[in-house]
Amino acid sequence: MAIKVLRGEFKTAKGWRLNYIYRDSKEGKKANVDLRTKHEKMNEERKRLRKERRERMKKLALPPRMSHIVLAINPKTNNVERMFSNPHQA
Repeated sequence: MAIKVLRGEFKTAKGWRLNYIYRDSKEGKKANVDLRTKHEKMNEERKRLRKERRERMKKLALPPRMSHIVLAINPKTNNVERMFSNPHQA
């Protein structure tokens, strides 16, 4: 029913008038809703997680090739006790 309203076949759907809002339009820029696509949101989340991972690696002073190695760190001394190349070994 809603798609028919958006196509212009009906005026309302269950009492609601519906219109498209384009992100680049004036109304879209003023909208108080998040108009980003699911793909854009997922990419932002991936970038955020990558950035956090790089920051953690900088703190541990590890080269990027060791990003998938699991470290057992002693919380009291903050020293690396053991390294596992396969996370299933930990």
